[in-house]
Amino acid sequence: QIFGHPWLLCGSDKMSKSKGNIVYADDLVKYFGVDAVRYYLLHEIPFASDGTFTYELLIERINSDLANILGNLVNRTIAMSKKYFDIGEYTDSLIYLKALITMNPNDITGPYHYSIVCQEVAKKYQKDNDDKAMNDFLLEALHKLEKVIDLDPEFALGYYHLGYHYYNQGQYVKAKVIWEESLKLVDETSNYALT
Repeated sequence: QIFGHPWLLCGSDKMSKSKGNIVYADDLVKYFGVDAVRYYLLHEIPFASDGTFTYELLIERINSDLANILGNLVNRTIAMSKKYFDIGEYTDSLIYLKALITMNPNDITGPYHYSIVCQEVAKKYQKDNDDKAMNDFLLEALHKLEKVIDLDPEFALGYYHLGYHYYNQGQYVKAKVIWEESLKLVDETSNYALT
């Protein structure tokens, strides 16, 4: 048995070749991808009724749903990472933060918090006199903070923490330059509190 759709409307008009308002599936897939087109058609067009298609509706549906779903996933990931961090389960916290970085590679939230957790893990290894593990985590934190600064050159708190890493490595001049940048940004914006 084959099911057919009654009418596919382009805006408020029936789609037809004579009206010149045909939308070709190949073109949609080329611009939006097959998954996005399938999602829109299954979500927006009822099974036994006329369905409406416009590029604007397709873009709006994809953007709003993806933004809501991704935003919810990011918030849950951050909450789980914080939960594990608060109870001292740093490895689990790092796993969630790595997932966050993978989901959202151009956002500073993941790498910044990842660097903070790495610093805490390094303190733990320092207490255990495991210098190699401590240095590995400090180096990882350093790389993440440098990534944060690359992503957002105006994030004063990133410079602040990065300065401490350079200072602890004996790179005093570099630490001083980084801290001065942090202070300059705080003076300019007063949006970031250094804690």
